[in-house]
Order: sequence, then C-alpha cells, then structure tokens
Amino acid sequence: MRFSVLGDFSVTIAGRDVTPRSAKLRSMLALLTIRNGQTTTVDSIIMELWNGRPPERAIGTVHTYVYELRKALSAPDDEPGESVLVTVPHGYCLDLSGAEFDLRRFEELAAQGSSLLSEGARTRSPDKLELASAHLTEALRLWRGEPLANVAFGEQVRSHVAWLEEQHKQVLYMHLHAEMKLERYSSLIGEVKLLIERHPFHEELYEILMTALSRSGRRLEALNVYHEMRERLNNELGLDPGPSLQRLQQALIAGGHEIDRRDPQVRPERIAPKDRLAQLPPDVPDFLGRCEILRDIVSHITATNGTAAPIVCIHGAPGTGKSATAIHVANRVSGEFPDGQIYIDLKRKEPTAEFEKDVFAEILRTLGAADEELPRTLPGLVGVFRALTRQRRILLVLDGAEPHMEITGFLPLGCPTIVTSTRPLHGLAGATMVQLDTFTPEEGIGLLERIVGKDRVDAERETALCLINQVDTLPLTIRFLGERLSFSPRSSIEQLRKSMFRCEADICLSQLERIGLDLFSRLESAYRQLSPKEQTAFLALSCLRANSFSLTEAAQAFSCGDTEAGIILTSLVDAGLVKALDDEGGQTYRLPRFTGLYLVERLARRSDQVGRCLPLTAI
Repeated sequence: MRFSVLGDFSVTIAGRDVTPRSAKLRSMLALLTIRNGQTTTVDSIIMELWNGRPPERAIGTVHTYVYELRKALSAPDDEPGESVLVTVPHGYCLDLSGAEFDLRRFEELAAQGSSLLSEGARTRSPDKLELASAHLTEALRLWRGEPLANVAFGEQVRSHVAWLEEQHKQVLYMHLHAEMKLERYSSLIGEVKLLIERHPFHEELYEILMTALSRSGRRLEALNVYHEMRERLNNELGLDPGPSLQRLQQALIAGGHEIDRRDPQVRPERIAPKDRLAQLPPDVPDFLGRCEILRDIVSHITATNGTAAPIVCIHGAPGTGKSATAIHVANRVSGEFPDGQIYIDLKRKEPTAEFEKDVFAEILRTLGAADEELPRTLPGLVGVFRALTRQRRILLVLDGAEPHMEITGFLPLGCPTIVTSTRPLHGLAGATMVQLDTFTPEEGIGLLERIVGKDRVDAERETALCLINQVDTLPLTIRFLGERLSFSPRSSIEQLRKSMFRCEADICLSQLERIGLDLFSRLESAYRQLSPKEQTAFLALSCLRANSFSLTEAAQAFSCGDTEAGIILTSLVDAGLVKALDDEGGQTYRLPRFTGLYLVERLARRSDQVGRCLPLTAI
C-alpha cells in the first residue's frame, strides 16, 4: 500500500489506484493521511469538509464516508481496511506504519542529509558532503508538484500544505549549500536561475547565484544579477536589496569573494549578547504537579530529529496554569538553549493588521537587528528571523496566542517554540498539543500547603479540601485563596470559605479582580473570541448551569439541531467555557462554577442589572 501527498494525492494497493474520486472522500482521506498516527476527531472532519456550515446529518455522513474509505482501503485478498483506518475515542486514526508514505521517506532523507551536511561542513569531509547532497537530491525527487494538488483544502489541510512547502524550501536550500561546498558552481547556475523565475523575490537565491557566478570566474554577470534584482525590487515592490546582498555586491566590486552568509553551517555575524536573550520570566517558586505533562513537553521541545523545529502548544481553560507551566518548562530546559531564550507576551493584544509584523520586529530587535535593517514586509521579517535562528539553539515562548494570530504559522519554522493559548490552535502542522485540566484535589491541597504552610492546612484539612472542591480545583483560584489566607494569618480556612460562599448569587467576579482574582477578564477574553451565534448560545446555557446537561438539552436551549449544537458545544469546550464529561450513559457537559458566575454577570450587564440573573427570554 502506497500513500502519496507530495504532488497529486494518490493511494495505491498492489499497483491498483484506489484514490477516492469523490471530492469529499478525497479531502477526508487526505486529512487523515497528513495526520498519520494522530487522532482526528469527528468535529475536525466536519469542520474540514464543510468549513463551519455542515449539513443537518453531518455526523451520519462522516460515518458513511468512513465505511466507503474502509471498503476502498481493503486489500485485494479482502483483508478489512480496519487495520489501516482505526476507530478511536471521539474520532479516527490512519495507521500508515506498514505502508509506503512519500512524506515519511522525504522527512527521513531530509534529516539524514541535514545531519551529513552539518558533519561534513564541520570536518570538511568531501565524502560526507557528497552523501548529504545525494540524500537531499533523493528527497527533492520525491516531489511531483504542488502537494495535495487535487484536494479541496479546508483550513487544516491548507495549513499543512503551507508547512510542507516550507520544508521543501528548506531542503532545497540545504541541497544548494551542499553543492556550493562541493564547489559545483557551474552546474548550480542554471538550476538557481530556474528557481528565481519561480520565486522572483527570494533574495537568498540571488545571493547563491551571485556567489556561484563569481566563483566560476563570471564576476560581471554576478554584478548584473544584482542590478537586475534591485531594479525588479524597486519597480514592483518599492524596496532595496537587503544588507547581506548589498555587502556581497560591494565585495564583488572590490574584486573579492563574499562568504555564503546563509550557509546553514555558518552562523550569521550579527548576534546580540547572550544576556539580552535571557528573557524568561522567573520560574514559579511553588510550582507543583503536572509531572507526566512536564516530561512530555520537555521530551518534545528538546527533540532534535527531523528537519522541522519542535512546537508544543499548551492549551486549557482560563485559570488552569498555562503560562506558569510554559515558564516552568522553559526555565527547566534553558540550559539546552545556550544561544538564548525569547519570551513574547501576546495576552490581550489587539488583532490589528500590523500585529504580526510588530511581534516579528520585536523578536528581531531582541536578536540584535537594528531598526534600519528591518524589512518592511512580513515575509521579509520572517526570512530574517529564520536566517538568524537557523542552527542556533534558541527557545521561543509565545504566551497567550489566539486563533486570529496567524503569526503562529510562521514562528515554529525557525526554532523550538512553546505556545500557550486558551483554545487549541488547529491547523498548526507538526505541533504537539498538550491540554491542561484543573488540579486533582490532592494537587490543590499541595499548592495550598506551599503557599500558607502545611501545619495551617493540616489543622483544617477537611475544610480546605471542601473549599478546593468548591472552586472546581482551578489552580488560579486556589492560588488566590492561598494569598488571601497569607494576608490574614489569623483567619481560619473555614472563615474564608464562609465569606466566599455565604451567598453565591452575590459573588461578582469583576469585583474580585480588585483583590487579586483576575478570572473575570480571562473569561471575558474567551467570550469575546466567540462568534455572535456562539455568544448567544453560551448565554442560553444559563438555564442549564446548575446541573450537567446532554447534547439534546443544549440543542433545545440553542433552538437548533443536534449537529449544529454539537459544533457550537465543541467551540465552547475549546474556549474553556464548557467542560465535556464522559459519563457511562454517553457524553454530557457542564458549566464550571466560576464560568456560571461569569455567565450570570454577563447576562446581568446586558440589562444593567448586575447581580441578578435574567430569564432566558432576555438573550
């Protein structure tokens, strides 16, 4: 069995083409293929196939598509396709471990070529460089055109295709650099000229072409290339060539040869002092728990296999400790990244058109670039960022990303990255998703002990446990309670519990922000990221906030069908505003306690009646 994605999507079994002819089936199988070995939920499939506008019986249609795909993937001897397309909780998984897969082979060859190129450059071994070139050439030959060219893209496949094209570009540049190190300048010239015709604004290609021409004894042609490129940039983009190309031109005018500055084995000359790159906030001194999650994140973020830098996305409901976890991990592994650690706080940033450019410019300034050297376009900023971080051990932490921030599609290509967000960042190819939940009661007690002392908690352990359960074991709220107890060393835990929950209807989360619990603003941010329809649906859950509820009950509150209600609930769960429960009778949902309090206050604010719940008809 062979699966191919580096060109037209195709599936063959024993030489027989079984690629689905139906566009929807082909899109679904392509999605499962690029997520090889990972669970793809039914909701993700629906979103990919119908882009948020599913038909009434979308779930049943997906089940039908799975049946059709299993028939198509059955071997000629009637072995069931179940061995390849596996049903897992909440979705499906395509297991290609026993199949030929061109993308897997491409990644293997690229990783081997990259390692050989690095070793060959370090030891100046022509044999290693020759092997590197051979591996990279074989990897590039696997590409038969635009990836998944015959597939109708949804958001997830489109993001993965962009990632594939970037990997292809990186391998292509490594191949060109290997050929340069082998001094095959003349044979490179024609190849690079063809690439420039396809990518007329990639300055790195012009730099390679000018260097190859110069070292082939064709210095005047190299200077003509610079003048033609400068004229093209000025006429079409109003830009001048970058500093690296300008330095190369000056070196050629002076009659010398400039070092290939973008060689992946030669570090860029400009580098800020390392103390400027030690940007991580201090570690959380009383951090505890999350042991298994921490091991997984550390393992992923320090991995060095493959051509793509590792990305870990930590997501969870407001107040679950995403930032604390990211900062703790980053400080823990900082020794693995001697070239620096960069921390960018994205929380509560306005989604302006210039947002991504501003963040990239801030990163480049941190890396030592001067303002006058910064490109004026986002692609230019991205290119400089990748050049500065290539082959450097730098860790990037993006704290508080949101779905509208397309920057997350660019940054992981340059260096290992930890991203935190309330929602899972769908479509971020190659990323490891880590979901944070609330604490267990034991972890909650442990945190309280670290803040106020074990003796004080032991004196009222049952009361402390009751209080922690009453706040849904939310780490942010437990820390708030511990701080309040620390401020009042003579107050008992029971007194705090009574003051907090004497009359729950009187609690205003927005007022609690004045004394240290900033949960309202976090929930407000999650609410504002919802679509208008989702906001209305969330407010409609006020009638169900006291108990758990089923999909059917939610659909009735939303005044829509089960399929649409299921998609809305998935979005609310992703936003951390609703919690999904796996009960024996099937999946149910509930509103966390403080989310329910926020909902009451949000409803009351709509009618200027803070503190009093409104009837559903007020929505």
